[in-house]
Amino acid sequence: MRLRSILTFWAATLPGTAAASPGSAAAVPASPAPVRVVTTLPVYASILREIGGDQLVVFAIADPHEDAHFVRPKPSFAAELRRADVFVTTGLDLE
Repeated sequence: MRLRSILTFWAATLPGTAAASPGSAAAVPASPAPVRVVTTLPVYASILREIGGDQLVVFAIADPHEDAHFVRPKPSFAAELRRADVFVTTGLDLE
């Protein structure tokens, strides 16, 4: 339920999805920069790629063949998180 509400909020804030107020000419950039998203699990990355298409750049920390509980931390993960606009995680210390 919480993931759905987060995705709903997030989708409403994507460039080009907000409705302009009546009588105003909202200028939408021709090609907005894609939103950078880091997920902990590959299934979240897959869902976001389906939802966001080319408006997102998605990076999953765990590979599909790995157990998310045993992923060895790498410096590249910290770099990806630093550049991310959105971080998607399950929480509850499950990852």
